[in-house]
Amino acid sequence: MVGTGVYTSLGFQAMDIDSVFALLMLWVAGGVMALCGALTYAELSSAMPRSGGEYNFLTRLYHPLVGFNAGWVSITLGFTAPMAASCMAFGNYFGSIIESSSSVVATILLCAVLVINLFGIRSGGKVQLTFTLINISLIVVLSTAGIIWGNHEHFKISATSEDLKQILNPSFFVSLVYVSFAYSGWNAITYITEDIDNPRTNIPRALFAASTLVMILYLCLNFIFLYNVPIEELKGKLEVAFVAAEKIFGVAGAKIVAAIICIGLVASVNSMMMIGPGTAKVLGEDYPLFKKLSWKSKSGSSVYALLLQFLIALILIHTATFKQVTVYIGFTLSMFTVLAVIGIFIYRYKNKSITHYTTWGYPLTPILFIVIELSMMVYVMIENTYESLLGLLTIMAGIVVYFVNHYLKKDKLINQ
Repeated sequence: MVGTGVYTSLGFQAMDIDSVFALLMLWVAGGVMALCGALTYAELSSAMPRSGGEYNFLTRLYHPLVGFNAGWVSITLGFTAPMAASCMAFGNYFGSIIESSSSVVATILLCAVLVINLFGIRSGGKVQLTFTLINISLIVVLSTAGIIWGNHEHFKISATSEDLKQILNPSFFVSLVYVSFAYSGWNAITYITEDIDNPRTNIPRALFAASTLVMILYLCLNFIFLYNVPIEELKGKLEVAFVAAEKIFGVAGAKIVAAIICIGLVASVNSMMMIGPGTAKVLGEDYPLFKKLSWKSKSGSSVYALLLQFLIALILIHTATFKQVTVYIGFTLSMFTVLAVIGIFIYRYKNKSITHYTTWGYPLTPILFIVIELSMMVYVMIENTYESLLGLLTIMAGIVVYFVNHYLKKDKLINQ
């Protein structure tokens, strides 16, 4: 979870919102949304313990076509788009340290992470743990230093009627897509359920603990950004952490912070590269057309799934902007997370007697998630039509591929 979004999102949000209170409420709303989703997914994963995330849930709760589409979006977009966005952010932050081409640097990082994960999930997992600890430490240091040494003469926070109006403004809900991207990953553990020891117990714990901790970290860090940098200076900036660090530590210190953020962004890319094949694996097991994606090498890495992710991410790096990728992924993935959370009501209706973990705060918890997500999606469709249509086209392509696979399987043109 901790990575790209929190270091890049605030500049885009500040373009349409000029209230410190409203900007901080964005991060609270995003955190509440992630926590509500995590609590609901914890029950779904306890009830249906199999890798694949939404693919697994929606196949069982609705219809194989719905589940397949969730899997299709996961392997083509769900992990590759955040991967591409993280590489883009890495390129920009690296460029603030050493003048360089952001796209070239992004490509080099993507290649390096691919090689690491080709050696197996254990190799990727060790890298992930190390970089994540560095990432969290950086947020703690930045937050502490920002309070002690930061220049906050400009800072002003209030909750007047004007501030509250900005929370009810369409721009608030459109900006939620950037916050949603920053929190993306709250459901990632459900994609590798079969690799987790005692998943019925450990997954609910991990989902709840991670979402709560990240919400606190994100709120602290964005407060520090706003505490040290006037909103006008943040507008449209991708490297918001560098801008804030420059105010706190000076140019030399800011470059050190940028270097550490680059290390954290490596963790973001690696986590997506590592977890993505989990969906590809179960999709390959269930659909002959994707059989090769489930194949693993002796080192335990899903070679073909990794190569597919790599190629799609590479295309996105060289054909889209960071903002386009963020909106595209936020809108498209929201469709399936909303369907999954709605699915808890279907599951409860079909299963009257439940002995495993149950969603805390049910039914208010899933309802709150659904309301926030749907509000965001409606406003994104109005304000960002191109990215929304691209998301819908991705889903339509998945429907076509599903029926092609069904036809080939029916006519025995695929060897199972």
